Amino acid sequence: MKTVLSTAFRPFITSLCLIVLLACSSEDAVNLVGSDNPFITPNRFFNYDSDSSQTPPFSFQNFSIDSGYATGGYAFVGEEENGAKQLTATTYLKFWAGDFPNVDTATAISATLTLRVENWQDSLAGQNVVFEAKTIVDSWQPASVRSKYPLSVGNEVLAEFSFTIEDSSSIEMTLPKSFADQLLSDIQNGEDYLLDSSKGIALIPKSASTLVSVDFSDSKLRITLDRKTDSGLDERFSKLLDVSSSAYSVETNYSSFSNDAIYLQSVSADGANLTFNLDFLQPEFQIGKATLSITRDTLYSEINDTLNSVGVGLASDDLTVDENTSIKLFSVDSTGAVYSANVTQIVQKWALNQHPNNGFILRPIQELRDFNFLRFYGDQESIGLRPRLTITYAVSE
Repeated sequence: MKTVLSTAFRPFITSLCLIVLLACSSEDAVNLVGSDNPFITPNRFFNYDSDSSQTPPFSFQNFSIDSGYATGGYAFVGEEENGAKQLTATTYLKFWAGDFPNVDTATAISATLTLRVENWQDSLAGQNVVFEAKTIVDSWQPASVRSKYPLSVGNEVLAEFSFTIEDSSSIEMTLPKSFADQLLSDIQNGEDYLLDSSKGIALIPKSASTLVSVDFSDSKLRITLDRKTDSGLDERFSKLLDVSSSAYSVETNYSSFSNDAIYLQSVSADGANLTFNLDFLQPEFQIGKATLSITRDTLYSEINDTLNSVGVGLASDDLTVDENTSIKLFSVDSTGAVYSANVTQIVQKWALNQHPNNGFILRPIQELRDFNFLRFYGDQESIGLRPRLTITYAVSE
């Protein structure tokens, strides 16, 4: 009888065990499973909390990521100050238009730049930016732009213009005949050359008290030329070229932030490398869930909007983000001060020795707030404010 009952219930017991194991495999459920669970007695579960140590088990350094600024919808020109720290932003634009008629024997008459710029977020009325437009010396692609190594520009000033925050109109500037000649030469080299190899224009702040962003849709380059039509008639021809590529770089008057706290800045590419001492991790550990939390100093970096995007990635030894591990975004609590991110995948790689523990890379993605810096508490702060890493993991016995 016992054998019959045992045989009858065995499928039920097996199914129940699978259900429990599957339920416990999620990162949220693993915390509910204890060592006394009758179905998984071969495993023991442990919790690690960096805040359980009075001595902070981590270190960090602030640095400039310098990853370039290829953007799909905006670029900045101007200057911003934050205390004694100053940022200067330069925009680079390339222009392109297809379907040109035959211009092999054409003569350039003139070129004009129509530019529309807008105030950036919290710019105040009365602030202004004076720009200089100069030619870019080398061919470039947006992905190649680096803040530490900005594009080279020519000495000749093509045009100078001023923008005041209240002014929302477009500015039209006549460019030198030499620029029109060069632009025609680029067009004669073919559409692919114009799209890929032409050099474009740099917009450089000459004096400024704020930042402005370039409106790509209303910024155009116009060339006017004389040409012969296919029927042999003389024609005055004019065509608009749209912005095809854009990028911007940022120069600063400081080398790096001090390490009294973690400083992040999206536009200047200031990031941080945060490394925890996790020597206790072993390859046989199965990481159930790992959470990294950092606390924002809201007095230094006041919260002015609801979009606070900061990412965390797996650091390579050269302080870049490992390409095989995607950036995870921090979620922000209701106070806007505590940022938390699921870093289970990263910690599991460290446990399995699949990647050296070079720490986390903290990167600001975007905050709708000019060039201000985000400040997060560092290792000098008390428990509850300093960075915190919690790990739930299983050990097979």
